[in-house]
Amino acid sequence: MNPYLLAETSPSSWRVYLFRHLGKCKSDYTGHPPEVSSKGLRRWVQAVRRSMLKPVTRERYQKISAMLAKRQPDLSVLAENVHKPHNLSAILRSCDAVGIPTVHAVNPTGGVPTFNETSASADKWVELNVHASLSDAKEVLGSVQLLAAHFSPQAKDYRDVDYLKPTCIVLGNEKHGVSAAAAELADAHIIIPMLGMVQSLNVSVAAAVILFEAQRQRREAGFYDAPRLSEAERRRLAFGYLHPRQAAQLEARGQQFPELDDDGDIAAVLS
Repeated sequence: MNPYLLAETSPSSWRVYLFRHLGKCKSDYTGHPPEVSSKGLRRWVQAVRRSMLKPVTRERYQKISAMLAKRQPDLSVLAENVHKPHNLSAILRSCDAVGIPTVHAVNPTGGVPTFNETSASADKWVELNVHASLSDAKEVLGSVQLLAAHFSPQAKDYRDVDYLKPTCIVLGNEKHGVSAAAAELADAHIIIPMLGMVQSLNVSVAAAVILFEAQRQRREAGFYDAPRLSEAERRRLAFGYLHPRQAAQLEARGQQFPELDDDGDIAAVLS
């Protein structure tokens, strides 16, 4: 139901609509729209929403802003043919935890597997770019160092490489690891030393181990002390997280996102 076409409905209908669609509204709210134009009615709806959601929106906005201030745009993961949904989901969760905003995936079988609860909604916060081929992914990544998790005579201990450089960690599929092409394309191979009888970790566990070493190095170097995403990019992402429907509509029209106020709400009335 369109909230801007409800002027002829009863106040009780408005209360039901507000409770169901605007969220976190008090069930005993008794206000109702006056006889106004559609533009005035739109302003009224947004004013009601702001008055009822400000505490929740403000807290959420602050949390999202703090998260975006820690994002590391020059650190990423390339998952090559990782087929199992729970593994891809767990990789995304680890990426979110260390501040990675974008993950890349190559899966020639026709797309990435469905997410599941393992991600803990991390797929909402980490962008996943799917590429048709390894060469396509490399072209998008540009001149970052590629570190492939791969057993080879030249492989280094994952703790002995420099993650302060722009870096993408390449992870292979669950059975065969990275492909020969990915191993050849990589600038270096890294391994996690195993001291028991088992010679490798699950791909999502290996991703977490390597990523938290990258986080350790970057924290010690002060990479998390100041925002590394531009202010414009942080505003764009915050708007999309807080107002996904409006963001989708504006993107479809090719329009810029409006400014947010201090509470994370839309500062201007959308037309």
